[in-house]
Amino acid sequence: MSKKTYIITKVIVVIVVCLVVGYASWLSLQKVGDVYLDETERAISEIKQNFLKTTVENIIREIDVTRELEANFYERIVDRRYETLSYEAHLSDNEFADYFINRFRGDADRQTGPDYWTALLWNAQGEILYDPSEVFRDDLPTTLGILKDDLHHFRTITHGEIRGLWGVRADLIELLTKEKITEKIRNLQFDGGSYIWINWVLDYNGGDNYAIRVIHPNLPETEGMYLSTETTDQHGNRPYLEELEGVKEYGELFFRYWFKKLGSEESSEKLTYAKLYTDYDWIIAMGIHIDDMQKYIAQTSAESEKVAFMLSLRLVFLLMGLVVAALGLVFMFEQFHLKATTTRLRYEMNKDPVTGVCSRRCGTNKLTASFEEFQITGLSPAIVLFDFDRFKAINDTYGHTVGDQVLKSVVDAVQRSIRVADEVIRWGGDEFVVILEGLEKGNVAAFCNKILKTVSSLEVVVADEVIRPSVSLGASYFHASDETFLDALRRADRAMYRGKQAGRNKVEVLL
Repeated sequence: MSKKTYIITKVIVVIVVCLVVGYASWLSLQKVGDVYLDETERAISEIKQNFLKTTVENIIREIDVTRELEANFYERIVDRRYETLSYEAHLSDNEFADYFINRFRGDADRQTGPDYWTALLWNAQGEILYDPSEVFRDDLPTTLGILKDDLHHFRTITHGEIRGLWGVRADLIELLTKEKITEKIRNLQFDGGSYIWINWVLDYNGGDNYAIRVIHPNLPETEGMYLSTETTDQHGNRPYLEELEGVKEYGELFFRYWFKKLGSEESSEKLTYAKLYTDYDWIIAMGIHIDDMQKYIAQTSAESEKVAFMLSLRLVFLLMGLVVAALGLVFMFEQFHLKATTTRLRYEMNKDPVTGVCSRRCGTNKLTASFEEFQITGLSPAIVLFDFDRFKAINDTYGHTVGDQVLKSVVDAVQRSIRVADEVIRWGGDEFVVILEGLEKGNVAAFCNKILKTVSSLEVVVADEVIRPSVSLGASYFHASDETFLDALRRADRAMYRGKQAGRNKVEVLL
């Protein structure tokens, strides 16, 4: 064999070996890519299913919490009315009857009309003296039995020959809860055109008019319409029937059908999770279009093929194992990092890291809720604003670490001076807000002075020195003319600065 022939043969062998290895590597990478895509599709589908299920279950938990809050709120109102009426023991029977009637008539004018209260007044002879809701039936014992069944919470009172009963109907609480939940769902926004809808089941046997559409952000004009289990999608599926049968048997289900996308006339296959809330006979559901997931999978597939083509020129079988391992480690790290980041963000949103009290974001929600309750009941908590006197000097002299220690010590002292139901909020820097529930205006100055005295007695030891911090407090209440809780906060701020101008370590109240 000539040298030229040998070289040509050698080159051909090298080329063939390279082509074989490259082709084998490419086939292997293609196989790995297929497996990876299958796992990616499965993982994405599982993540989306978990997202749909978790979101619906969170809505159900929100319903339960809202029901409890509404019930507790109206229970407090009923009990407060009992306390008010009990104070009038000195009145004659006729005076008490007039007082009882006028109080409930006044509430009907000021609140939500006769449906706000269910009230009944009668005398010892069984004569009905006041029945604005026309609840009397046949005789008094029958009427009282019906009322006690219909009312979520009620109280009775006896005043001489006069008997009274009042309370709030259970169906009113449920109605208010449903209104709040439907409004919340309407305002929810999700990526990818997802949304939550609710169907109210009237007949679990199905058929025409088996349910009413309560809320549907994609088809708001159809809310309130009747639904039929005979309805089909463009591929002949009967999604309402499948949904109804699934929740009847299992209480929940995942299923697929074809439906138009949000804000578009285009239809595509949709993965949906539905769960039955039996107390309301509501089917609460959420879905995501399958092609939205396929777009991501197709993009991943294109990138994978490109990488496979490039690596096939250089890689051998050993590297394939390393690539797969690296992908697995990256996926695990991303999941761990996502979980840790989510946990940390939740904590940072709601808790101040230095003092451990409510953060400004959390405090804004609590002040908003207090102001909304004030708008309903007219009962305002005391809103107290305080900040440190000459706190900058402490930071400049001892450093921010000592400053944080002083902040924590003072806040701990304030929390020891207030009640369990009260709330401390770090509003910013060395400025804090305290919500004092149920504190009468005549008592707020004394209560704040008690806080001031506790703080003034503190001694924070730093090395061989003792720091004696002090604060200035300003207090106010919500006014009927306030537009938001910020109006009361501004009054408290003005009162606080009036105290600072008066020499610091002062309590000022601006009603």
